[in-house]
Amino acid sequence: MEALGSYEAYCFDLDGTIFLGDKLLPNVQATIAELRERNKKIMFLSNTSVQTREDCRRRLERLELPCGLDEIITATYVSALYFQEYAPDAVIYLLGEPALGEELRQCGLRTTVDPLAATHVLVGLDRKFSYDKLNFGMKAIRRGAKLIAVNPDPCCPVAGDVIPDT
Repeated sequence: MEALGSYEAYCFDLDGTIFLGDKLLPNVQATIAELRERNKKIMFLSNTSVQTREDCRRRLERLELPCGLDEIITATYVSALYFQEYAPDAVIYLLGEPALGEELRQCGLRTTVDPLAATHVLVGLDRKFSYDKLNFGMKAIRRGAKLIAVNPDPCCPVAGDVIPDT
């Protein structure tokens, strides 16, 4: 535990580092508690595009590892920050799951279901992806919308397998 004093801040990936499925990994609670006792800044990171930061916070709370929303950074949230800084007037067509849109709306960004009104197309994991969604995204891009990916992952590991990702 002596190495814990070496840094001011610690960042932890969530899935596979803090928890697997619905279980905390061994020694996670003790490590986080020790870091908090030493007044270290802690951040939890995830490249998920299917959960909001609030979803992640609630999951950690259920696993008895409470944290603040300000301690969580997700790819969805970083996407929202990107739009706030570089394209605050964007009208975003989403190819992703509801959490993606929710995080953007919480950050005051505009989304649309009309691909012809979109200035940007934001793509994330979508487990209900369809040809129609692909077609609408393509229509937006053909009309000049910029394509942005939430993360560059081609696949997402799931129990005993992988599924297509962004």
